[in-house]
Amino acid sequence: MISRLIFISLMFFNFSAFSAEIKALRIGQHPDKVRVVFDMNGEMDFQVRIADNPRRLVVHLPSKTWNAGGDVIFAKPFQSIDHQKTITGLTQLSLPLTSLYTVQSAFMIAGQPNRLVIDMTPVTDIEFKRQLNKIHGPLVVNSQPDVLGDLISSFNKNGDTPYPSQKPKKRIKPIIVIDAGHGGKDPGAISKGGIKEKNITLPMAKMIAKTLNQSGRYTAKLTRSDDRYIKLYNRVKIARKAKANLFISIHADSVGNSRTRGASVYTLSNTASDKQTEKMAARENQADLIGGIDLNIEDKDVSAILIDLSMRETMNQSKTLANNVVGGLRGEGVKTLKGPHRYAGFAVLKAPDVPSILIETGFVSNESQARQLLTPAHQKRIAKSLMKSLDKYFEF
Repeated sequence: MISRLIFISLMFFNFSAFSAEIKALRIGQHPDKVRVVFDMNGEMDFQVRIADNPRRLVVHLPSKTWNAGGDVIFAKPFQSIDHQKTITGLTQLSLPLTSLYTVQSAFMIAGQPNRLVIDMTPVTDIEFKRQLNKIHGPLVVNSQPDVLGDLISSFNKNGDTPYPSQKPKKRIKPIIVIDAGHGGKDPGAISKGGIKEKNITLPMAKMIAKTLNQSGRYTAKLTRSDDRYIKLYNRVKIARKAKANLFISIHADSVGNSRTRGASVYTLSNTASDKQTEKMAARENQADLIGGIDLNIEDKDVSAILIDLSMRETMNQSKTLANNVVGGLRGEGVKTLKGPHRYAGFAVLKAPDVPSILIETGFVSNESQARQLLTPAHQKRIAKSLMKSLDKYFEF
């Protein structure tokens, strides 16, 4: 009986060993993605990530034999593949990228053969850098993948097991442009007690910029540092000229109900999420008319921006940021409106390549909240919540 069990076990072991191979690789283009499919037998574990220098898709699998032969179908953004066994007992597959893509999802489908499916989507440079080295899959790779080549070279040269050494990479600080809404001859909303929105947004923006800069993780810049009037489309230009990673506009508007209070976060949409939001956006967008400029017809760059609103990736990142900011505000005890993430066609959010949000920190139409928004303590609370939200967004 024992001999029979041993025989069966050996048969199973040999079958697994011989079947641990990669049978085929197919890459196909779809309207919204590129799909990479590996056909394989054997283990189901995998790890997938995007790496840079050189830019590539990296796939780690339990040790397998490359047996795809000529069964490789390439499509953009891929033209070649490098496969090798590593000293950690894994198979590393590297597929150089000819353009900017990130991994949308990666999953295994059990069958005969098993299939590893990797869906990838084109992205902006900002999003590509943000998604670098993000791990997909259950497989744990102990050695640093970026230094595997050095490890192998050292192993061959010295004849013994090397110890990995890697200098920590200096992380580039994201540039955050903070926009203090209104200013100069444009006071913004005014409370019954005479509190002007522009006198709330400027100290609030300065507090946020100070908090971010003091953290050492960000470079925060202001669209204005004093009481001056800046056209809406120039605020967008300032962010783009600064090569901003994010643009955040600070406001404190008014509504018809004086009892309404709470913060909210807005992202760009051609359709407002409600009538109140639609009116608010229309009122804010009239700010440029104070200086005799009609935003819709004066500036060619803005016309181009309106055309570029279809840049889905920038808008999606804005939505992700907005959700993080809502969570950060609530985490610091800042009261928010019901359904605090809202959508509207704010002109100041129309940078085509910079994720942008507008934060209504509260309402000056609520006199008590207007006074609260002027206090340094509340401004620090909002600044702290925003920094935590950005830490989450940038994965610090």
